[in-house]
Amino acid sequence: MSSGGDTAAESAATAPAAPDTTLASAEPEAAESAPAAAAAEAPADDTAVSSDEPVEEERTEPLLDEEGNPIEVLHPEERPVLEVENLNAGPIQFVPTLCEVNGIDLVSFDGIENFVAAGYRFFFSSDDNVVALSQDEGSGPGGPCSLSVDESMGPGGVLLAEDGYDTLSSNAEGRVVVSGIWGSYVFDTHLNQSFQCDDMSGNVTLSSDGTTGLSTWVKPEVEVWSIADSFCTQGETVQYPDFEQVNGVTVVGSDVYIDGRFDGNSSVTRYVDGVPQWTLGDGEPSDPDWWASSESIVPCGEEICLTEFFGTFNVIDPSGVVVANFDGSDVTSGRGFSDMATGTDGAIYVIAGDLFDHEFDGRTWFNWIIRLDRVG
Repeated sequence: MSSGGDTAAESAATAPAAPDTTLASAEPEAAESAPAAAAAEAPADDTAVSSDEPVEEERTEPLLDEEGNPIEVLHPEERPVLEVENLNAGPIQFVPTLCEVNGIDLVSFDGIENFVAAGYRFFFSSDDNVVALSQDEGSGPGGPCSLSVDESMGPGGVLLAEDGYDTLSSNAEGRVVVSGIWGSYVFDTHLNQSFQCDDMSGNVTLSSDGTTGLSTWVKPEVEVWSIADSFCTQGETVQYPDFEQVNGVTVVGSDVYIDGRFDGNSSVTRYVDGVPQWTLGDGEPSDPDWWASSESIVPCGEEICLTEFFGTFNVIDPSGVVVANFDGSDVTSGRGFSDMATGTDGAIYVIAGDLFDHEFDGRTWFNWIIRLDRVG
């Protein structure tokens, strides 16, 4: 489940076959031809490949690097082709557009963990990197979708390259918190400033005004941190007795959404000023409204949009009524959403991922970014 304004795919990797070095023998009629006869009389070329040499067989083992690790050879022609379709539920429709992503290949050996919007930029975490993207000119709802690596955030758009920091949270002004088991980094991307908070660890969610961090880590309480311009200070710890385990926190405006588990069941509860308003996803697995767990919550118009583990995409009004429900995989021909963010243009940008196992006991994630324009 994405933190903050939001909350954590593959190719065949075969080594190229060796070129065929066997010299083809001439047909009987061709053997008497003038060029062939001239070639027969010519002095022997010591650099020619002898037909008596053994032919190198097609490689059946992976290529290895200097450390003995397989080198993955990605074949673009073998990558899945993603076709997107509209999502329709009553008066609500989302029109998807597959985004062109420039400057980076979204193929990786791990799925994209988190995806957030911060100001006019987008950030995602994958393969121990946090990478920044920005919209290209002319990209926007109703038109094309084009994103490019934002080199102003670092070479290759890499904001942070460090293991153990992969949970992202952000606000509309451009503050981004990157957190993990070792602590947190706070990036004020709009000011090109940053600082580190070693003690604020776990999965940290940023408040909408950027001054508060809510930290969770497989327990029923949430630590509240004050985030200033260059340091963090721990405050109170908030207990959520309705949950045995808090999996994630999402802040939308002044509302707090707690995703957690109790007695083996997952649910999401909306809190306003610390008072619970409604709970969804509760019940037994046999119930039609049961959710395995919430994956991502983002604002979408006057409602919120929520995806859950098995791919349902839900539009929920402020009173807790699910006003539209889709199978998220329908928009991606069977490939599910992993995370999503709401851009400054009001559109929802989602990560779709597809895991592919290949012949050398490896796996690769193919990732796509899709913009959802809401109609109705």
